[in-house]
Amino acid sequence: MSTESAVPEWQPDLEPYAKPTRPPAEIVEFPVVVRQTRDIAVAPRPRRAPMRVGLSPALSGIIGGATAVGLGILIVAVPVALIWVFITGDGLAAGLRAGVTMWLGAQSVPITISGVGMSLLPWGFGLVLLLVISAVAKWTARMSGLTAAHKRQVMGLSVVAAVVYAGLAAGLCSLGTSGAALPARAAGTGVFVLIVWWWSAAGRTGARQEAFANLPDHVRIGLRSAVPALGLLAGAAALALLVSLVVHRGEFTAMLTAPGDALGIAALGLLMIGYLPVALSWSLAYLLGPGFTISAGVVISPLTQSTTEVTLPAMPWLAGMPTGGGVLTMVILVPVGLIAGVVLSRRLRAIARWQSRAVGIGVAAVTTGAIVGLACRLSAGAAGMDRLAFIGPNSIAIALVAVLVVALGATLVEVARYVRRRFRED
Repeated sequence: MSTESAVPEWQPDLEPYAKPTRPPAEIVEFPVVVRQTRDIAVAPRPRRAPMRVGLSPALSGIIGGATAVGLGILIVAVPVALIWVFITGDGLAAGLRAGVTMWLGAQSVPITISGVGMSLLPWGFGLVLLLVISAVAKWTARMSGLTAAHKRQVMGLSVVAAVVYAGLAAGLCSLGTSGAALPARAAGTGVFVLIVWWWSAAGRTGARQEAFANLPDHVRIGLRSAVPALGLLAGAAALALLVSLVVHRGEFTAMLTAPGDALGIAALGLLMIGYLPVALSWSLAYLLGPGFTISAGVVISPLTQSTTEVTLPAMPWLAGMPTGGGVLTMVILVPVGLIAGVVLSRRLRAIARWQSRAVGIGVAAVTTGAIVGLACRLSAGAAGMDRLAFIGPNSIAIALVAVLVVALGATLVEVARYVRRRFRED
């Protein structure tokens, strides 16, 4: 019997370098996104949260009213004061008085210069002040953290701001040239400021939108349709003014370069910017028919002819006033009224009752006429003494004609639409 120990036989490893196996990768399923192209409900953009700094509406109104006055003086009065000092050589005090006088005049506050009353003023600068007041009103509403639920607080804020603004304007009357304006009339600007302030602040909080949404549909459509009607009338007036300026370019250039030096021309150009809405209002008054008065008993209108020689202020815009063409110039009102009527008729298409459609047309026409009449009222007044004691358009007559143009154009479009529908039905 063998005594050898049993030694296991060596067996080679067949896979000595085999890599370790990995578990199978996990399969991740991604959802398939189907892109829709129609009927997608887009969520409204969230409004920025109001900045709450703990200011009460009364305190915000005080700060806002003073801020609006300060910014208005900085934008309007300071440039005028600097130009006044460089042209006349007077001191800074005289320049500031002239600047404050221009600031008051921009708000249609009658002023007195060298003993001569002036009420035909460059209210184009007032549109700049309107933007300033609107921006400050929104800022104060945001600083107070007001929302659509704070209707009384918004009104209180507006009242306080208007009182502060009017009080400062009345106090600044003493700084104007030759007692620039009556404090009572300056305080009357508070009514205008109150309307603009509430409109802007309520729009910022959403209260105005809620009030507007409570109106009937045809009334809302009528109010909104006044905007394109006003744009069409303003465009027609601008076109007539531009054509007249091209025809009378010699007189316009002579008046514009009359000061002789660059600074004087720049000052005259700045004044022309302020009087641009006045020129457009006069041009529109001519197109609508009643025309405008340039002296006592002298009316420039396509319906009348006057041969009286009148000495007018040396304002380049006056050289560009349309004075020719006769009744043919009023033909431009036909497409203006029809286009305004088409826009209004399309917006009223969803209104079934003809009575409601008629009310919508009336609201649009009356709103347009009221705004046109207000613009013409601001564009008329005294530009001197004697014959220039009152010049400009008759605001009431112009407003009535504007109402007629919009109402008649919309009525013709509605009648044509009705006839067309009946013809298709037959």
